[in-house]
Amino acid sequence: MWKNSLAIIAIGSLVTGSSFATPLNVKTMFMKDHTMKSPLVSKKHSQQFQFSGTWTGTCSYDGGNMETKMHIEEDSTQLSVRDLINEGEETFSFNVVKSESYSDKDWYDSYTSRLTKLNDNTLRLEGTGVFGHQLPSSDKDKGFGTGRMTTIAIVNNNQLMIDTNVKASGVNQNENFETNTKCLLKRAG
Repeated sequence: MWKNSLAIIAIGSLVTGSSFATPLNVKTMFMKDHTMKSPLVSKKHSQQFQFSGTWTGTCSYDGGNMETKMHIEEDSTQLSVRDLINEGEETFSFNVVKSESYSDKDWYDSYTSRLTKLNDNTLRLEGTGVFGHQLPSSDKDKGFGTGRMTTIAIVNNNQLMIDTNVKASGVNQNENFETNTKCLLKRAG
């Protein structure tokens, strides 16, 4: 379960049009949202907002393909991504560390992320997380995991390419995994 949770958190953070983009829904269910401004100052970029618009296409994940449709609004300080299939929305401020946590009687997760605009056409989303079962639980499920993800999004000739890499490990079960998701979207409007 922890593998799926990290993948959900990582990929759902930017690629919100897929079926595993549930963090947008989880956030509305008691997730605390805290932001802390980073001391780093970003480079000045032009006022062209290459990511704004509606994007449709396919994401490949674990050998399968998923239809993706999202609307992005970008300005000089933030990027908002609205999932047009699963009806979720997430907003990221540029160069701000965002921390989110969720817990219930069975599960907890906590993660941080940061969106950086590398240039007018390229974004990088990085994140780390801790997740696991609440104790006490069955012996099989007593454990927690850690992970990290990196997403690079590039706009080129009305195409949006998104590449996400997730690496995670489970401390209790000594499990490690790595997965990649690749999306190719075209500007629809």
